Formats: sequence, C-alpha cells, structure tokens
Amino acid sequence: MFFTKGMKKILEQTWFVFTLATVLALSVPGFVKYVEPYLKIQLILLMTISLRKLKIKEMFNKSNTKNGLKLFLMSYVWLSALILILSLLLIKNFDYRAGFIVMAAAPCAISCVPFSKLLKGDVQSSTTGVVINYLSALIITPTIIWIFFRQLIDMTELITTIVQVIIIPIILSRFLAKLNNKLDKYDTSIINILFLIGVYGFVGLNRDTIVNNFFSLKLVLIVLFIRTFLISTVMFFLTKKHKKFGISLTLFSSYKNLGYTAILALTLFGRAAALPAALGIIFELMTFVWLERLIKITNASHT
Repeated sequence: MFFTKGMKKILEQTWFVFTLATVLALSVPGFVKYVEPYLKIQLILLMTISLRKLKIKEMFNKSNTKNGLKLFLMSYVWLSALILILSLLLIKNFDYRAGFIVMAAAPCAISCVPFSKLLKGDVQSSTTGVVINYLSALIITPTIIWIFFRQLIDMTELITTIVQVIIIPIILSRFLAKLNNKLDKYDTSIINILFLIGVYGFVGLNRDTIVNNFFSLKLVLIVLFIRTFLISTVMFFLTKKHKKFGISLTLFSSYKNLGYTAILALTLFGRAAALPAALGIIFELMTFVWLERLIKITNASHT
C-alpha cells in the first residue's frame, strides 16, 4: 500500500492539494529550481493517467457526439474568443498577453471530466467533449499561435512540445487502459500529487512577480476573474434547465488546460508568459469550490 488511509483521504481533497501547493510556492519557493526541469514530464504523466480511463469507442454514440460537439464549441469558440478579446483589449504587457493567447489556443481542462463527476454533471458527454477538444488541439493550438506570432516563435519547437504533451500521453494512455491496474483506487491521489508538483512549479516560477508586484497585475486578475469565476456563475444559471448537461456546459465555458498553457508559454516565451496560467490555476480552484457550494444552495432551495 502506497498511502495510509488518512494520507489517501487528504490527497483526494483536490482543493486542499491546490491550496497547499500555492501556499508552498509563495512561502517556500526555493525548491522551484529543482522542479522546473521536470514540469513537462509532470504534465505528460498527468495527462497520461487522466486519459487512460477514457473508452473512446464507447463515447461516440449519437447523443454523446452531439453533446460533445456543443462542449467543444463552448471551449474552443466561446471561451477562446472571450480570452482573446479580453486580453487584446486589456493586456498591454507582451509576455502576459502572449500567455493569454496561448491559453485561448489550449483545449479544455482535463479536469472537466472528474469535475463533472464530482458536481454530478454529464460525465459521458464531458468525456466525449474532452476527446474532441484534444484531437482538435493538434490543429487549433499551432494555428492560433501561428496567426498571432508567426516569425516570433520556433514552429518546430511548438509542434514538438504539442506532440510531447498531447500525442504521447494519448498513446501511452491506450496502453495503460489495457492493463488490469491494481492502482486504480489511488488514481485521484496520484493525480493530485502531480497537480501539487505542477502548481508549486508554475506559481513558484512567478512568485516574486506575484508577491512584489501584485497590484500591477490587476488587469491580468480582472481577465482571469471574468473568464473563470464570472462566466461560470452566469453560465450555471443560464443552463440550469439542462441539469446535468448544464453543469458540463458551465465547466467547458470556463476551464482551460492551464498546465498545457503554462508549458507552451514557458517554452515559447519564458517565465513571465506562464504567469496568467499560474494565477489562472488558483482562480479555477476557487471557482470549483464556488460551483460546488452554488449547486448545494440551489438544490437545497428546491427541496
């Protein structure tokens, strides 16, 4: 047994793990230099383990495909367009704007599937939506980044990174899916440990900027607040009549894969460009806690 029952229970509390990682990154950032070289490996492992339970053949019936396409449009049309518009209008700093453009080019968060399950959303449709998002990302991500930056980036480096963090995890996850893995019950704990490493690394890389120049980041914070917290709240109330699928729509309308965003931004533009994703991780965690509370309040008012 890898974890005691008590440790396993703590590690399964995603909100606690994210909070711990953020607090450590801001208060004890000295270990970031040891974590930084392995952030890409962390993301590859996280993506592989998260994708391994997706049963692609079972998710593309007529209903799931239709809903999955709607979720794809919510993430890659609605949310991407919103991020682009807000960042182009409000963000003047080149690095931060580049970070937001990479965020717009990123697919939905892998966490849309487990969060759909935890919030009692439409898990099957969410799973299909994630698969469509990640297959589409192979074309959409480099296209959006090329449109905005062209000669400013090394396209070979961009394509190589996309292959590493999307194609390789998809292939590895198919091999793992065939195994009768006795570690299934530790999936959440392992994924959260990987999240802890990633959040600590990405927030820690920008720790000095966050702590020393927090108020200069107000426009970055405003964009993140609108694109995550505000939009998810509005979408929740607009889609309540769709019940389970409404929760999935809410998640896809406000969650991007910020680990993927941070790796691409870090690789192509440097540490400062990863800052919107690092701060965005904190906003997405707070938004999940808020949605969980909002659902409980809404359900209680109907009983």
